Amino acid sequence: MLKPRVFILALFAMFSTSAWAQDLRVCPNVQVGEYVYGVSSVGAGLAPAVYGDCAIDGYSAEIYLYPALYFDVGLNTVRVAAPPAVSLNPAPAGILKLGVLSDFGLANVGVNYAGNCEEVTATESFAAGEEGATYCGWYANNGSGSRLLLKATLVNSAFSNVTFAYNVLPSAGDATPVPAMPIYLLLALSALLALFGFSRASK
Repeated sequence: MLKPRVFILALFAMFSTSAWAQDLRVCPNVQVGEYVYGVSSVGAGLAPAVYGDCAIDGYSAEIYLYPALYFDVGLNTVRVAAPPAVSLNPAPAGILKLGVLSDFGLANVGVNYAGNCEEVTATESFAAGEEGATYCGWYANNGSGSRLLLKATLVNSAFSNVTFAYNVLPSAGDATPVPAMPIYLLLALSALLALFGFSRASK
């Protein structure tokens, strides 16, 4: 029979794996719309775009930005950007605050890509448009490992097969989310600590 101390060490090892290995969650209300960019006295550009309710901290308090993929038809490029809600039409249906995700990138991952973009680390902000190709964009906090993954396929100058997913615990947008200990691990830890104390007291 293993000693209580061995059980406790094993429990902490299990916690370190399960508490931080969070499954990807789907960003709600992903929609197809337009990104209004380059506003000036001569007008503005309109680009097909996809975005959802997932928002990241902006450049000042209470300003939130919505990561998106958009297609610049004139330049034939797919781009990743995080505009404010006023630059998206229609506006996002809601807001899911993911905090500070200041690192980002985009990659063309090919025509037959079947992954979820987790492995993509390219830091370019745009890639050449290719019919039928899938594009992976990402926003991240490299310090905490939090990521928002943007995946879409370019078809006829528009996007299809769109998936936005994140591994961040939603927050108020002002702090880095911290994973909580699952309740079953908390109960098991309490029981093992009690057992360890009883074992020492009985010696």
